[in-house]
Amino acid sequence: MVIVLSVCKIIGIVVLVVLVLIAALLFLPVSYEVNADIDQKRYSVRVHWLLRLVRFRFFYGEKAELLLNILFFRLDFPDQEKRRKRKEKKEKKAAKRKKKKKHSEDDQEPEPEKSTFQKAVGISRTVARTGGRALEYDIPDAIWPGLQIFLFRIRPRQVRGTLSFGFSDPATTGKVVGGLAMIPLFYRTDMRISPDFETEQTYISGNFYAKGHMMLFHAVMLLIRWIRQKNVRGFIGAARSAA
Repeated sequence: MVIVLSVCKIIGIVVLVVLVLIAALLFLPVSYEVNADIDQKRYSVRVHWLLRLVRFRFFYGEKAELLLNILFFRLDFPDQEKRRKRKEKKEKKAAKRKKKKKHSEDDQEPEPEKSTFQKAVGISRTVARTGGRALEYDIPDAIWPGLQIFLFRIRPRQVRGTLSFGFSDPATTGKVVGGLAMIPLFYRTDMRISPDFETEQTYISGNFYAKGHMMLFHAVMLLIRWIRQKNVRGFIGAARSAA
């Protein structure tokens, strides 16, 4: 009896730990910051999650930097010299494999490789078929309501900055202003927009800062909402059968 109680206690602790981890993954917010200085051409994105145990940073200025920190491990992607060396190593290994394959398959005629144009045509046909099938199942109308709710939940809570722009055609400037006026992100925050209808040259300048958060729970709920719809399931089934 004591052994049974001990086993049940261990199982209960394991289940409790798993539930706590799942709750943390779903409900701990993913915080993000976006900072852009158009005049200086400096752009950065910061994301952190799980009490900063997971951190992501992207910076673009004179060169691009991409950093990912998970616990005490750091992955640095941007070093162009390292990327070049890795690419050279991969090319050497690929050349060796091709050489070995050529020696082992001398009697076989190599299959002609597809040109870049043929590949592009194949991809465009696939995209066209997928788009046509999506319209056939009314996928845009099915996913848009849930997507609107999701975008509202992950919207930035802080937005500020200045934006000045103008086009050589004043009509184009007016259309852009009308489009921005339909986006609450711009007219319900501290963002100051200054259109220039008198300029003879096209330009854009200013800076932008946004900060907000989201929870993975929102993304999971969005996926569940989509999958529950009959036409979405039909579209997925049709895509699988076509593949």
